[in-house]
Amino acid sequence: MTRVRGSQARTKRNTVISEEEFQQLLDKADKIKDEFFRLRGKALLCLLRLTGKRRNEIAKLELTDFQIEGNFLNVRFVLEKKKRRFKLCQKCEAKNTVKSQFCKLCGSNIENEPILKRGKREDSLKAIPLSDPYAQPILEYLEYFRGFEPPASTLFPLSSKRVQQLRYHSRQAHEWKTTFQYSKRVKQQSVATSVQRNRSE
Repeated sequence: MTRVRGSQARTKRNTVISEEEFQQLLDKADKIKDEFFRLRGKALLCLLRLTGKRRNEIAKLELTDFQIEGNFLNVRFVLEKKKRRFKLCQKCEAKNTVKSQFCKLCGSNIENEPILKRGKREDSLKAIPLSDPYAQPILEYLEYFRGFEPPASTLFPLSSKRVQQLRYHSRQAHEWKTTFQYSKRVKQQSVATSVQRNRSE
């Protein structure tokens, strides 16, 4: 049983969200008029549903993390494990807890040793069958995303300004001037806001 917080009606359910409820979310996303946000929203929902990953792991995905091999769409996630703090013994190079005053192996005094951090990065691969109906919205968004020039770094940008830039990015060469003018105007507005804030302070 999935563990969720809330009323008994929610905690006693077999799944957090049913197929019917998820389909309602897709139907609502399909009514978004803006093509970019419509495709983006449906792809996000399907990725969350099929992979079960956290939102920050989805947000870091890039176009190169998607590969079609045979009848599967492989999605590569980079997982960052929790950073742990420790003291390193200079004599035997053993890792000790941050509260240690003496090394657990050689007994050297490590009270004044600096506290270091270590983290671990791992790659996780999720294989999504192309026959799955929820794979189609992901493929549609990838195809749409490949049309951006210059290409964006991440599929799901977190910055609102970057989202606006992608919305107004054109696939047509004759609209490059409009795209450049929009980006320049956003930058000018940002500088003006910064100057005004400094003057008020």
